[in-house]
Amino acid sequence: MTVSAQPSRQTQRRARLAERLVASRGGVALLVGVCALVAAMIVATHVGALRTPWDAPLRLLGELLGLDRLFGVDEPGLTAGQRAVLLNLRIPRVLFAAVVGAALGLSGAAVQGLFRNPLAAPEVIGASAGAACGAVIAIMLVSWFTIPLGPTAGLAMRPVFAFVGAVAVTAALYRFATGEHGTSVLTMLLAGIAANALMMSVVGLASFLSDDAALRDITLWMLGSLSSATWASLGIVSLVLLVGGAWLMRSASALDLLLLGEAEAGHLGTDVPALKRRVIVASSLVLSAAIAFVGLISFVGLVVPHMVRLVVGPGHRWLLPVSAVSGAALLTFADTLARTIAAPAELPIGVLTALIGGPVFLLLLRSTRRELGVTP
Repeated sequence: MTVSAQPSRQTQRRARLAERLVASRGGVALLVGVCALVAAMIVATHVGALRTPWDAPLRLLGELLGLDRLFGVDEPGLTAGQRAVLLNLRIPRVLFAAVVGAALGLSGAAVQGLFRNPLAAPEVIGASAGAACGAVIAIMLVSWFTIPLGPTAGLAMRPVFAFVGAVAVTAALYRFATGEHGTSVLTMLLAGIAANALMMSVVGLASFLSDDAALRDITLWMLGSLSSATWASLGIVSLVLLVGGAWLMRSASALDLLLLGEAEAGHLGTDVPALKRRVIVASSLVLSAAIAFVGLISFVGLVVPHMVRLVVGPGHRWLLPVSAVSGAALLTFADTLARTIAAPAELPIGVLTALIGGPVFLLLLRSTRRELGVTP
C-alpha cells in the first residue's frame, strides 16, 4: 500500500509545484504589464503639442479634491490651458487608449482560446467587418442628409451603426454555424472569411459612390484613430469591457479544458455549446464596443495574446488579464507615437500598429512554427 501510494503523492507534489510556478510567472507578468501601462500613461500624459509637468495628473487631482497644498499645486500651479488640455483632451484620450487596448487584447486571447489556435484573430468572428460596414453606412447617410441631421447627430451615428453592424454580423455567423449538434467553430471560421469579404466589398462600393468628404471620413475611420475620445465614449467602452471581461474571466477554467478538445472538455463536465456562446457573445461585445469609436486597429488582438502565451503559458486564468494589461500598454504607447512622431500631423494608429505588429508577428511565427506544425 505504501509503495502504490508513493507515486500518487509525487504526482500531487509535482502538480502543486507546477501550479505555483505558473502562478508566479503569471503574477510577475501581470506586475510587469501594469508597470509598463503606468509608465506609458505617464509619458502619454506628459508629451504632446502642449507639454505638461510630469506630475500634472497629481496636481490636477489635488485641485479637484481640494488637496492643493499636499500635492504642491500652487508652487507653481497649472495654467488654465494645461488644465483644459488635461481634462478635455489628454487624460480622456490616454485612458481611452488603455481601455481600447485592453478590450482588443482580452478579446483576442478569448478568441484564440475558443479556436484553440494561437494564430486566430478577433476579426474571424465578423465583428471588425460588421463594424466597418456599419460605420461606412453611417458616413454615407450623413453625407446624404447633412442638413436634417446636423453635425452632432452625424458624429453620434457612426459608433452606433458600427456597434450594431458588428453585433449583427457576429450573431448571423453564430446562427449560421449552429445546428442540431451545437455550434461548429470551424464553420463559423470559414463563414467569417466569407462575411469579411462581403462586408469589405460593401465598404469598397460605398467608397466608390461617396463624394470627397465622405470618402475622406471612410478612409480615416478604416485607418483607425483615437482622436474622438471623450469622457462619454470612455464610460461606454469601460462599462462594456467590465461586463464582458468579467464574463470571459468566468470562462477561464472552461477554456483551459477546451484546449484538450471538445469531447474531452464535455466528458470533464464543461457545457461546450454554452461556453462557445459565452465567449463569442462576450468577445464580440467587447471588440465591437472598442472599434465602434476608434475604427479598425489591426494586430493588437493577434500579437499581444500570442506573445503573452509564450511567457505565462496557455492557462487562461493568467492569459486573459495579462493580455488585457499588455494590450492597454501597447496601444497607449502606440497612440503616443502616433500623436508625436509626425507632429503637428497625427499618424493613423491603425497604420502604426500594423507597422509594429506585422514584423513582430512574423518573428513570432518563425520562432514557433515547429510547435504549430509548420515545417520549414
